[in-house]
Amino acid sequence: MSRHRSASLRIIIPLLLYFAVFTPSVSFSQSDLTFDGLRVITSGSGQEGRSGTWLESPLTLRVVDLSGTPVSGAEVKFWVENGSGAELSVYETRTDEHGTARTRLRLGKKMEDHVLAAFVKHRELGSGVVHFRAWSYDPKQIILWMIGGLGLFLYGMSLMSTNLQKAAGPRLKNILKVLTSNRFAAVGMGAFVTALIQSSSATSVMVIGFVNAALLSLQQAIGVIIGANVGTTITGQLIAFKIDRYALPIIGIGFLFIVLSKRKQNRLWGEAILGFGLLFLGLSVMKQVLSPLGGSEIFKTFFVQFSTQPILGVAAGMLATLAIQSSSAMVGLTMALAASGLIELQGAICLVLGENIGTTITAQIASIGSNRAARRAAWAHTMFNVLGVTGMVIVMYTSSFYVRLVQSTSGDIMRQVANSHSLFNVINAALFIPLVGVLRRVVERLIPYGDEDVPVQPQHLEKHLLNTPLVALAQAKSEIVRMAVLARKTVQRATTSFFVGDNISFKRVHILEQAIDNLQREITHYLVELAKRSLTEVESEQLPVLLHTINDIEKIGDHAENIVELAERKKFQSVSLPAEALDEIRLLADEVDRMAGHTIKALLENDTNEARKALEVEDRVNRLHTEMRQGYARRLRKREAGATSGLLFFDMVMNYEKMGDHYTNVAQAVLGELQWDKGVKAIQD
Repeated sequence: MSRHRSASLRIIIPLLLYFAVFTPSVSFSQSDLTFDGLRVITSGSGQEGRSGTWLESPLTLRVVDLSGTPVSGAEVKFWVENGSGAELSVYETRTDEHGTARTRLRLGKKMEDHVLAAFVKHRELGSGVVHFRAWSYDPKQIILWMIGGLGLFLYGMSLMSTNLQKAAGPRLKNILKVLTSNRFAAVGMGAFVTALIQSSSATSVMVIGFVNAALLSLQQAIGVIIGANVGTTITGQLIAFKIDRYALPIIGIGFLFIVLSKRKQNRLWGEAILGFGLLFLGLSVMKQVLSPLGGSEIFKTFFVQFSTQPILGVAAGMLATLAIQSSSAMVGLTMALAASGLIELQGAICLVLGENIGTTITAQIASIGSNRAARRAAWAHTMFNVLGVTGMVIVMYTSSFYVRLVQSTSGDIMRQVANSHSLFNVINAALFIPLVGVLRRVVERLIPYGDEDVPVQPQHLEKHLLNTPLVALAQAKSEIVRMAVLARKTVQRATTSFFVGDNISFKRVHILEQAIDNLQREITHYLVELAKRSLTEVESEQLPVLLHTINDIEKIGDHAENIVELAERKKFQSVSLPAEALDEIRLLADEVDRMAGHTIKALLENDTNEARKALEVEDRVNRLHTEMRQGYARRLRKREAGATSGLLFFDMVMNYEKMGDHYTNVAQAVLGELQWDKGVKAIQD
């Protein structure tokens, strides 16, 4: 995550480097002051430059009498009233024949507002004091403080979100699955969960996972995502309360929770509170470094473009949020910019609109390699935000109504920015709630079904058949066969990923394994419900055997996932296996796959001959496993292979051998007609 978020510097640093390389200064209009019989005209005030450098233009004053005639020979004394470390090229002088006196200013090393004074005296015409102002900025300090402040903000956000999820996550997941029966409930739950865990990205990723595992339908997921966009605006509202002044006490309270609490749950809440404090400490740092920039015409000129061209503001907000993958962080930064006077309300609104588009990248990343339903949910999130922002930009180009509406909500610019975030998402949600079905159909057309979709939903478990146990058992067996076919496919994919080392294949296996887990839950629940009906003795004896069969198939999926983890280790740790070892793994994998084929056919057709063939293959798998381990041990002793590759090899062949054991259990169940006693007798015979 830190890699993605550090990329935010690609957005901020180019601007700051511009000011680090170029040292422009800005001169403002002349100022006239009259003292007794003197009129003093100053120029050069209001310049800006890098700390520790000389201003480009001198500070000049011209003295004339009331008729406009230059006054020569007037005494002029310059001094620095405010500006630590600043120095002047001339401290005392007299006006020349043109009535002019000048000095050069070298800015101090601190980033601050410089105030300089000049005392002008003419023995006949009078005297008086004039002032000059100059501002120094330090690109290095700006960059370091912005990096530090943004880092604290992001780390605090991550710490708070992660620990809130750990503390409340399991319950929230159950709530999400149960309380999303209609679109209004789904929107409400999305807003509630996101407000609690303070991360719309986390909610979106959670929803993508649920859709991928068939725990939520696409329409339910769209409702939750719409709600998540509303819930995430709570962060901006909290920031607008200016809690940053209490950041350090909050950090202290969180630390005390962590240190003094004996219960893990309380420590998790303590870490969440600590993250909350760090979030506001980071915001305080950013505001501190940005506040002096509010008086800089150079910075104002750059940021004013966001106010005059809404599309530029939207693009900037989108790109920055794409980089750091945290809309809350960007909203916080936008509020800091607005509070510093660097951007006006319209520019801040545009940045916030762009941030709503940029935040959808997290869901898109989470959906890579997922099934079509998960990718549809991610695209629904993107389309929802893009369409809403597009409509609002059109409104802002044609009318100032929305800006005036936001402005009327508060007199505080930070609160106005937070309100604009909330108002946009509430309006967008209200518009799209009636259109959830339409949005679902659009993304289904955008990403149509394909043959490679993972079959995670049960196809044979009809609840109305539970009152006919004989038929219900047959339906359950058909679903178990589907589960076994999916497990075989998962193992095949895992084996391929080990030899190919493709990241997409890795993720695909994880998705398939989640599908197996889902089928296990659904079939188990179906059989438990069936057990409550009036069953014959044979049917009652078959239920526990079927439950064990389901668990055996699920364990095969787990071993496939183990193989993918070994494949990832092989790729990312650059572990190299001897060619003979790779050939042996292929041989063992082929034998296990052959055993899977016999077992599935035995289950499908209640074929005891196929079950016996599976057991025959299992004997060969066990023999190969033993021979391969002994052979690799000899290679290790002869130093023909390394210890790291040896561990990888042993883990690989062990996982295949364990799969063989689980297929054996299923084959034995078929031999015993799904009854324990008969199964034992059949094996003995």
